Amino acid sequence: MDFLYEETTNRKIRATTAKYTSASQGENEWEALRSATTASDAAKIWVYNFEIPANIHTAARTRAEEAERLLPKLRSEAGGATASGVANNCVDPHSGDVQALQATVKLYAWPEYHGPGFVEKKPEYKRAVDIALANGGYVGGFRYRGVDCGGFVTRVMIDSGYEPDYNSKKGATPIQKEWLDANWERLGTGDTIDVAQLRPGDVAWLPGHTFMFAGKDIEGFGQTTNGWKGVASSSLDQRAPMAGLESLTKSENIWYRKKVNVHE
Repeated sequence: MDFLYEETTNRKIRATTAKYTSASQGENEWEALRSATTASDAAKIWVYNFEIPANIHTAARTRAEEAERLLPKLRSEAGGATASGVANNCVDPHSGDVQALQATVKLYAWPEYHGPGFVEKKPEYKRAVDIALANGGYVGGFRYRGVDCGGFVTRVMIDSGYEPDYNSKKGATPIQKEWLDANWERLGTGDTIDVAQLRPGDVAWLPGHTFMFAGKDIEGFGQTTNGWKGVASSSLDQRAPMAGLESLTKSENIWYRKKVNVHE
């Protein structure tokens, strides 16, 4: 282990590694690994920059899948211990908890509302979209990749570790509803539930649109927008991810919640 640590702290990121991961060319390899926001990204950095096998792309894909599969088990065996992550928020992006989800929302979405036509992505979200596209992930959007309601929700759920299998068929809102119906608890429509009981991570679906309740307690997020009710959202080729002004109580809204794992 001492040898590996010495090697990785003295090596720079290669151009090929930067092309297929979140790392930047010339960056210190150890710092790039520490900054990776997903287990799969960290695994790929290791393959592309350290192992460099002959079948490098296949190996990277396999290592990434193994990392995502093994991490929850290792964390469970470690009693839930986590390391820091998600930029400077000191939150583990793989922990699957609300804190990680909210940190990812704050990282990816603008903290205030902007009207239609504002399609500039935050640099952190642009990077996440680029990585997802390079790895076959779902981001949505046509003219502006990642500027999409379901693409944003999907990326937050997966990248934060809150729901790694979210939208597993990588489809638009109708496919996302099928996934929600099959995997999450349906709470009811916006006009029939007590929206005061919504929790961070709850997702609303309505024809042609989806958004999430991020909570009203994210420091520096949403509070300066008049009428903001705790929503984080994006809109297809119209609004980059931001604090949204969607209504919580519309009858068209079908609200969903992640099912509780009794073994957690």
